[in-house]
Amino acid sequence: MIPQSLPDIAAEIHAEVQKDIQLVEPRSNWASSLGHPCSRYGVHRRLDWQRKPLHDTKTQMLFNLGKVIEQHVAKDYLERAGYTILEHDRPIAAEKTGMISRLQIGGKLDFIARDDRRDRNPGFTFPVEVKTMMPYDWERINSIEDLLFSKKSWHKTYPGQLTLYLLGKDFEIGCFMMINKANGSRK
Repeated sequence: MIPQSLPDIAAEIHAEVQKDIQLVEPRSNWASSLGHPCSRYGVHRRLDWQRKPLHDTKTQMLFNLGKVIEQHVAKDYLERAGYTILEHDRPIAAEKTGMISRLQIGGKLDFIARDDRRDRNPGFTFPVEVKTMMPYDWERINSIEDLLFSKKSWHKTYPGQLTLYLLGKDFEIGCFMMINKANGSRK
């Protein structure tokens, strides 16, 4: 039996995505917000979390898209280039001891990758943090300094976030994988 009209698929998707939107009481200070230039931001994010308005479905869809892009980066970029993904979305405060735990810092590292190519650094293991950016920002950001001195407050938090992940997982070197949202270019 053929329906008289197509269902409103966009509205059905909107309703399902809306179920993902929720406020969660923070159990720690998120590494992704510790480099924010305003100290009040961090204090209110931790102590007044219930007063924060919920984001809309459009923003939630961007968050969901980020997860899809992470999977794409793992499969189509890193694994094809000869790296093995050892961990994905692993909490950094999983260990109950250590500085990160004592300071009540939490977060989820996007990947831990291992270089399995024989001609380079076989066995070299490092964390990877994926960041998607609008084309204008993607063109302008080419170094840690570009992030630290960006006009956008969220860019300024990225170096601190990766540094805390390095400390939390005991690595010396980490990697940002920057993805252009408009065309998928990476650096």
